Amino acid sequence: MAALQGDVVTHEPPPWEEPVHPVAGSSHESPAPGFAETSEYMIGSVAVGVLFLESNGAVDPSTENWTAAEKSFALSQLQRALDWWVAQEPAARLSFVTEVIQEVSIGYEPISRQGSGNPDAYGLWMTEAMKSLGFPKQYDFSQWRYPWLGAEYEYVDDLRQRKGTDWAFVVFMVRDVNDPDHTFAASPDSSGLSFAGLGGPDLVSLYTNGNWGSENLHKVIAHEMGHVFYATDTYDNKQKSSGYFNTPDVDGRFGLMNENDLYLPQDTRLQIGWRDSDGDGILDPADTTPQVSLTTQGPGPTDRTTLEYRGTIREVPLTNQNPWGSKRSVTINRVQSVSYRLNGGPWREASPVDGSFGATNEEFTFTLSGLSDGQNTIEVKAANTVGNSSLQITDRVLVTRIVIDDARLSTTRANVGSTQQLRLHLSWAHDRSPVTSGAVTVDGGAAQSIDSGGWATVPLMSGKVGMVTPQVTAVRSGTITRHETRVLVPSVVWDRIKVTSVEADDSRVDIETAVIVLARAELEYDGTPLAQDDSLSIGGQTALWDATTKAFRIEGTKRDVGLVAFRVTSGRHKGFGITALAEGGPALSVVWDRIKVTEVTPSRPRADVGSAQSVSVKAVLEHDRTPLGAADALFVNGLPASWDAATQAFRLEHHANSVGSVTFRATAARQSAHGISTLNNPVGPVSIIWDEVTISLSSDRERIDVGSEAPLRIVATHTFDGAPFQGDVVLNGPTRRDGVGPWRFEVKEIKDAHFGLTRFAGNQETIVWDRVAAALATDLERIEVGSQAPIHSSARYESDGAPFEGIIGLNRELVYNTLGPQAFTVSTVADERYKLTAFTANTVTVTFDRIESSQTLDTLVPGRIRAQGALSFASDGAPVRAARVSLGATSVLTDDSGQYDAVAAAWSPWTTVDFTATVDGFQPIERELTGVHQGNLGASAALVFAFGGAGVLLIRRTRLGQRR
Repeated sequence: MAALQGDVVTHEPPPWEEPVHPVAGSSHESPAPGFAETSEYMIGSVAVGVLFLESNGAVDPSTENWTAAEKSFALSQLQRALDWWVAQEPAARLSFVTEVIQEVSIGYEPISRQGSGNPDAYGLWMTEAMKSLGFPKQYDFSQWRYPWLGAEYEYVDDLRQRKGTDWAFVVFMVRDVNDPDHTFAASPDSSGLSFAGLGGPDLVSLYTNGNWGSENLHKVIAHEMGHVFYATDTYDNKQKSSGYFNTPDVDGRFGLMNENDLYLPQDTRLQIGWRDSDGDGILDPADTTPQVSLTTQGPGPTDRTTLEYRGTIREVPLTNQNPWGSKRSVTINRVQSVSYRLNGGPWREASPVDGSFGATNEEFTFTLSGLSDGQNTIEVKAANTVGNSSLQITDRVLVTRIVIDDARLSTTRANVGSTQQLRLHLSWAHDRSPVTSGAVTVDGGAAQSIDSGGWATVPLMSGKVGMVTPQVTAVRSGTITRHETRVLVPSVVWDRIKVTSVEADDSRVDIETAVIVLARAELEYDGTPLAQDDSLSIGGQTALWDATTKAFRIEGTKRDVGLVAFRVTSGRHKGFGITALAEGGPALSVVWDRIKVTEVTPSRPRADVGSAQSVSVKAVLEHDRTPLGAADALFVNGLPASWDAATQAFRLEHHANSVGSVTFRATAARQSAHGISTLNNPVGPVSIIWDEVTISLSSDRERIDVGSEAPLRIVATHTFDGAPFQGDVVLNGPTRRDGVGPWRFEVKEIKDAHFGLTRFAGNQETIVWDRVAAALATDLERIEVGSQAPIHSSARYESDGAPFEGIIGLNRELVYNTLGPQAFTVSTVADERYKLTAFTANTVTVTFDRIESSQTLDTLVPGRIRAQGALSFASDGAPVRAARVSLGATSVLTDDSGQYDAVAAAWSPWTTVDFTATVDGFQPIERELTGVHQGNLGASAALVFAFGGAGVLLIRRTRLGQRR
């Protein structure tokens, strides 16, 4: 059969500086294969993602649909190809793991599109296939020439990570059963059959592949896998170099990359990385040796018996000569173990820093303990996953320490705080030679230099009493600090004089009184007392030995108030020469004192006449303000004051029944505990005023409006000195009232926040709350429109009924020219007598109206005229009741409905009669009726005067008048 013409694709290489992270645990600085290095050589484990593409008809018509049997057969053919590859080279340690996705839905029908010669065509359905799987997930491949290629790399790298393999690629399974020629659409650079990317990451496999048929699918897949791992075609008469060793192919040679024959010639084997130059059974790309670097501790010397080591192991890959792909040298080998041993002992395993070995670059650590003095040898080696070991790394370390072998001290007892000299000799533990440089620290003090003979002089000092055995706490010579002491270092007693007591006759005395002070002391370390042969000074004064009291004695006095502290200021123990004095020893303070009055306080500066008041006095001992208390005595104005426990003061009570002032002063005192009686009274006398408040009430108005505030003027002063009263005056009632009537004001109480007075004297003042009671009335409830309303008014003062003397103002005018009711009430009052403005008033309503009438006349009955009709008001149509209607000499009144019926005598054939309707408040209605009397003429009369249909009179004249 014909070769798979144009079945290899060499895409523009990806941008290797792209911001895409490499595989986990590696980087471009690591020799582990990176993100887009998925098939650099065919050695190790390989993950294969198998995708069965299925068109959903969204873009192209769906013409191909996989059957379960076809998928099963295709997978068996794929496995056959994988197994064939595994059998070709055992040294490659090939293993394959597959991930099969049975249906990847896309909108395109791949077989209807162009194949390997047109990446823009097959890139469409590859893009959709990757999107269907969720790729790209996290990276941006927009800067790539073919973004879908980036998505494939991300899927393949993800597959590699999930399956834990060295390499990975993806197989796109494309069905072509229904296609006429079983090939992709024609393309200039492609035969339309299966194809793969040179170096991956993809392999596109047709099911039948033109004339090859599905039964040869395993050969086609095996061929395309050669491309994935950089093998080139040998059928095109074009020599090409490829692969990790940059090996040229040999065209026309029988084999897999020519016409899919299941045979691998040497050029193809080299292109996929199969070469074992040294014949050790490990192919060259995997035949690497780990490189170890160690942070050495040698050569020393060091005093550490425990050493921590840290190092790195790096796999050094074989140089990549491939003209394709990333061109970066990579290895799939990993660090497997790191071992170390001490002084030729057994090998032990080092610990990986990240928790486990298995990466191309690793850090390790191990700790050696129990190193002995002298030279120590440490060796380290590492091995990788193919068993190759690194060269052995050796570190040599000298371990030693410093020995203190002599110690000398000049004295056994010294003053606390004095300096003594300790001399120490130092030598090396490994050879006993003197330590010729460095420093020594004793008891944590300052470091002291070691001289060339190995001696160090250390000053010793202690601020505490006691026996001290100096301890060497630190030694350093170069980097060596470990040390041991092999001699007994002598002890020193640090001591001082301790004052045990300072005593006096009394701790507080009257000024100018003499005081005897005694002091005793001892050596603090062992309690040896100071005696006649020793010496003490008290307060800078040399004390004399008193054999009777067995103490040192001085005498002191003071003329003014104050404290003198008696303390031992120096001493000397003659036997040991100890002069250091313990600080903070007992001391005695003697106070020369007097009584000082600090406060003389009246219970009130001003109080009610007749009340009992008191003066409170406080006094203290002047030196420290110790207050006098219940056991002491104090006199005011020569009278003994009593102790008041509640106020903690002395109290003298006084009573006054008249207005006036009394002055008080402390005159004597005695403090019982120490007998202090001298009085210092810097506080002046105080006074208490017995007083009351005089209050005057007045008002400039005797009568005011209801609801208003009373214009009451209150003047309050203190009776004693006429000073204005500063407080509240409480009256016997509120100063604003809503009821009518008089109220007599008087003071109920006073509230004196300043002095607390309650006594007062005052007058009474009466104020009347009042208002005007106005009444409106009208003679007529309806009047002629345009006339004046007949409103009458009267008024009185509501509190006493007296007539109101003022002017009442109404709320509107009395004349209206429009029909309808008008409500009248009082709007203002003008009170010339009391100036009141409050009032009450009623409301009266007057309707301005006009009379309307309707009428019929009957002249059919001989000798009479009959008038019938009704009167009503124009504003609301209400009937006019009790109106007087006159017809000639006859008068009648309208009934409740406003109707009237009047009859008058008439015998003349030609009749004239007057008609009048009269209503109070309205103009009268007057008419003259003239005409032929129908009844008088008889039934044959030719002329009929009628009005209203029954009989008619002619109204000759109407006279209107006005009646009030």
